[in-house]
Amino acid sequence: MPETGRTAIVAAALMDHAGRTLRSPARRHPSPLLLVLAAAVACHGGPRTPEARVRAVIERAQQAVAEKDLGILTELVSKRYEDASGRDRDAIVTMLRRQFVEFQSIHLLTRVQSLELPEPKRAEARVLVAAGATPLSEEDLASMRADLYRFELTLANEDPGGWRVVRAAWRRVGAGGLM
Repeated sequence: MPETGRTAIVAAALMDHAGRTLRSPARRHPSPLLLVLAAAVACHGGPRTPEARVRAVIERAQQAVAEKDLGILTELVSKRYEDASGRDRDAIVTMLRRQFVEFQSIHLLTRVQSLELPEPKRAEARVLVAAGATPLSEEDLASMRADLYRFELTLANEDPGGWRVVRAAWRRVGAGGLM
């Protein structure tokens, strides 16, 4: 694959846990914040089991990010959201807005690595995510020298609104992390 294709595959512009933007000198890509929210979106109707609903949320999130639908993504973040860095829902929405202005197109590839429901209205998910400016496939990733991200998400079923993200954390993993 040409170098320009590799450049488009993985998010290199990151928001660190203090909210600062980190950038690779030669590359600019969406931050993992978008990936976090894309990995967990509220689910209204659809699949019947709680696990199936959470998985559907992840698929729906990919589409919301690709369409830059800030309204849907905002609905997917709980009003009770707080992460280890002290960011709340308003901070997340502001960061998303900036990312959508900065990047023309965003494509995601996600894989749910694990999903548990320790309580009926709480889900813990580990999701692997890659992002790029062009559509991605797992076959593309197998040959990439790219960074991927692992997200640890906590979602709550906030009736009647459905599943929403209440907490998120992420870290970089190697290219083998998706396999």
